[in-house]
Amino acid sequence: MKRFFYFFSEKSKRIIKNLITAYNFLKVLKIKNNLKTFL
Repeated sequence: MKRFFYFFSEKSKRIIKNLITAYNFLKVLKIKNNLKTFL
């Protein structure tokens, strides 16, 4: 049981990390697009 919870938390941590990375990447892309429209 404990092992299952450990495995699950490791998996969810990785998923959360991926989501944060993707969010930051999209934010950077959005900023670049905004700069393009300003220029």
